[in-house]
Amino acid sequence: MKMRLMGLTYNQIVSEIGKWASKENIKLPKNYDERKAFIDVDRELSKVCAENKELREQLFKLENDRLDAMQVGIWQEAAKGNEKKIDRILKIMDRRSRYWGLDAPIKGEFSGKDGGAIPIVILPDNGVRLTKIEEDE
Repeated sequence: MKMRLMGLTYNQIVSEIGKWASKENIKLPKNYDERKAFIDVDRELSKVCAENKELREQLFKLENDRLDAMQVGIWQEAAKGNEKKIDRILKIMDRRSRYWGLDAPIKGEFSGKDGGAIPIVILPDNGVRLTKIEEDE
């Protein structure tokens, strides 16, 4: 997988593994080719993804537990009307809502001068470039 991350093609990976195996006096299967190298890299990548998913889930739980502990710690005072504690509870709730993705996406709209359209020029290479409109004098 390290070779793939370095940018080597699967053909180059097969070549490098062949050199290494020859140097270490290890016999590779005769049919070890680009497809087998791809399968090996894919298997290792799947392991890394699974490990990262597990770590993400643990971190998610830890952060959620922290928010719970903070909220429990000040809930009684907030319920009695302490405005600072109420504000803090609302901030914790807002953070939890963003963390869990409960809020609707925020829409944004861009516009040009005086709310007009933003002019664009389509370049021959299909790139997009913003342009400035010359103002009438």
